[in-house]
Amino acid sequence: STIVCRRGHRVKSNLLCGTCKEEPVVLPLDPGPIIPVPEILQSVVLIGLWDPAARQIRSVGSGFVVDKKFGLIATAGHVIFNMEEGSRHYGTPYLGIEGAKVVIGVMPDKEKKNAVWRYFAQILADDVRNNVDACILRITSRMESDVDEESPGCDTPELELDASGIKEQNLNKLKLETHFELEQAVRIIGYSQGDGKEEPGSRRRIIRSPDFERGYVVRLFSANLSDDSSSSSDSESKNTFSPREEIVIRCRTIVGHSGGPCVNDDGAVVGILSRADPTDPHRCFLVPGTQLKQLLRRAKGLCSRPVYSTPRDDVPARYKSM
Repeated sequence: STIVCRRGHRVKSNLLCGTCKEEPVVLPLDPGPIIPVPEILQSVVLIGLWDPAARQIRSVGSGFVVDKKFGLIATAGHVIFNMEEGSRHYGTPYLGIEGAKVVIGVMPDKEKKNAVWRYFAQILADDVRNNVDACILRITSRMESDVDEESPGCDTPELELDASGIKEQNLNKLKLETHFELEQAVRIIGYSQGDGKEEPGSRRRIIRSPDFERGYVVRLFSANLSDDSSSSSDSESKNTFSPREEIVIRCRTIVGHSGGPCVNDDGAVVGILSRADPTDPHRCFLVPGTQLKQLLRRAKGLCSRPVYSTPRDDVPARYKSM
């Protein structure tokens, strides 16, 4: 309470009587500076699936560098795997395309507006069959020269990259963050591909300029699974995607952003874009950072094994080009 003297001065009674200590004034925490998108772009990559027979890119998505030491890239599973509902080929890597290669496009420097195709990569770890729409790729080689859209194709000569070669690439990684809050502001960054429609018989034009959308977290969805193993088995038999956990974002979904990082104000990745809400184009679902960390841990454990830029008999069959 407050006491007012005859001269109008106001004094807190607890200071006069000494009955209790004055409670400190708690000031709101300074959220700190927001990391601008241009400072993040060199960590965000363009991902394509190159079909050597057709000499064109069949599937396009986005991703980000999740580990620079081993040259690891995180992206959405459906960019590289067949995840068509009900298909008997559900879960097939490289979309079942014979001799297919994953190509990685990067922003060459901060001054450039478009990404260039620079690397080849292979699938290292995934959990598609267990309802996680994510995979980790490993860069295996570099194109002899950067390939832009006007070049004849991505079947260019390539240079193998060992551990020291990966280190020389000076990749910029983004940090994974498993903590987030409702109403937290986020940004989804990727390479928009317009409406995704193609003219029959025309060669697909790849948009190589990155962009982003703002949004905010609205909920964390977790499936109520009493038995993960039985649920996984049922899903495999039906060849359907039934995610165990997703972050729900209020944000417009853009074709081509699949696999792109959803970052907080600090530039840390809370998840990657998985899919749009079929009933609401301004709501989308993310693969959470917790699941990405599990995949990354598994991928790092495999990095002691040799990698090959072309399919080999001793590479696990699941990750060969089909």
